[in-house]
Amino acid sequence: MDNIVFGNLGLGIEAYGSSAATVDNIYLEGNTIFKAGGSTPRQDVLVGGEAGANNPALIGNFLYEGVNGANSAFLLGFVGSSGTRNAVVRNNYFACNAYFVTPSNMTMTGNTFTDYVTALNTASY
Repeated sequence: MDNIVFGNLGLGIEAYGSSAATVDNIYLEGNTIFKAGGSTPRQDVLVGGEAGANNPALIGNFLYEGVNGANSAFLLGFVGSSGTRNAVVRNNYFACNAYFVTPSNMTMTGNTFTDYVTALNTASY
């Protein structure tokens, strides 16, 4: 909660589970994250894993990637996984590409997206 993460050599914030362990009840609020990965762009935030994620909450975060940033600087769910269940995504500012993997029963309000949003029907939110 309330972190500033920038210019690190890996992912900004990563909550990842294996095929045997889901990511449950992750709560990220009030974080500012930008330019993860240094000279090799990486995700600013990744929440998910092979077995999926249950009840993640992302509230009031600011993500920025800019030109030549990661293809999916925000990744909720994990490609090839069962996605996320019961996620709450509220009052975030996404100045980056955002990728949502198979969200189920997601609550999403008050967010701003300035770049691409992938794998999400934005008309539903």
